[in-house]
Amino acid sequence: MLIIPPAVYRKRRKIKSAAGPAPMGAFTMVSAVFDSTALTLTLQFSRAINIDDLDGSAISVNDAAGTGTFYAALGEVDFVNPTTVRMGLDDEGPASGSGTRLDATASNGIVAADDGQAWPGVSEYPL
Repeated sequence: MLIIPPAVYRKRRKIKSAAGPAPMGAFTMVSAVFDSTALTLTLQFSRAINIDDLDGSAISVNDAAGTGTFYAALGEVDFVNPTTVRMGLDDEGPASGSGTRLDATASNGIVAADDGQAWPGVSEYPL
């Protein structure tokens, strides 16, 4: 009797796809702290930041509830850590409205250090 051996099948190799880098999350502000005594504004972001093109005139604090003053972030700028920046505030005149609020236009110049994504800013963010 003739026995025919079963066919030998080769295992298929799994082909790894050439996946790109993981997508970045949104570039957002995590917190904002206004110090009315030291006249500073501290902003913390979700990723490391680059402030080479920072325009402090695009960032303001309207402190109608406290000092009654409107401030622009035109003072000294310090990195606290890669995701946090502290800016000195200059008195720009009397505040309007009520409460204490942060405004930052899209032309503020703060971008993510890794991919250059611009921070879109905030409007009437409560402090």
